Amino acid sequence: MRGGTDAVARSVGKRLSETLGQPFIIENRPGANGAIGTAILAKAPPDGYNLLLVTVSHIINPYVMKSVPYDPVADFTPITILATAPNVIVAAPTQPFATMKEMIAYAKANPGKLSIGNSDAASMLIVETLKLKAGLDLQQAAYKGGGALTADVMGGHVALGAMSTGTAFPHYKSGKLRALAVTQSKRTASMPEVPTVEEAGISGFNMYVWFGLFGPAGLPEPIVLQLQREIAKALAEAPMVAHLAELGMEGKGSSPAETAAIMKTDTEVWAAAAKAAGVKPE
Repeated sequence: MRGGTDAVARSVGKRLSETLGQPFIIENRPGANGAIGTAILAKAPPDGYNLLLVTVSHIINPYVMKSVPYDPVADFTPITILATAPNVIVAAPTQPFATMKEMIAYAKANPGKLSIGNSDAASMLIVETLKLKAGLDLQQAAYKGGGALTADVMGGHVALGAMSTGTAFPHYKSGKLRALAVTQSKRTASMPEVPTVEEAGISGFNMYVWFGLFGPAGLPEPIVLQLQREIAKALAEAPMVAHLAELGMEGKGSSPAETAAIMKTDTEVWAAAAKAAGVKPE
């Protein structure tokens, strides 16, 4: 886990430690877009002492990686989606456009001239979908992290960036980045003045990141329901709502059944995006 995932894990873990009287130890297992840590959890005993917090990359990986050593559905027990967040399309104030509509017009008038950076599989597919739906010729550049991407966007080394709202937020507030649009179908509470991609004239655009909690397959239902219930309570508390907003996120606290349904629907969305973009597993 890294970045926003780690922040969510620590915030929720601290609250669960207080309400359940059990310590929650956060262990980061980065690598292979989260697949390394996920593979370890898939083999853990379903006793409630080993849990997995991952992003939507959990269901994207099979479409962008040649070998994923687990089944993202069959090998896990869904507990809850803790929070959601869109990507945000950003640019430096020095770029010759100030809005999403202006960027689209500029890109169409200058095909192949604009570059756009991404830092993970989700943002890469979001950009590919944007290119297809808007008919844009943008050159993608892959980055290993949001920090390096942010620096290059602010420095003008890459014209645009697709990044998490949490990464973009402080630089947007300081005026070092322009936020052109968020990628989900509704505006986000952390940046309510920033329009959606749909508002720029690209209909049906709704792609966002979620942060989900899972256990190994076979996790007993009483444990699942207790964890979901306590997490939902924590997410509804004012301090947690405010904290998530600072990270560019909105709390959710979905039930296990709702979480499974979200996974099914979103798997179809991301699989279709990968297929339409011609993305091949690497």
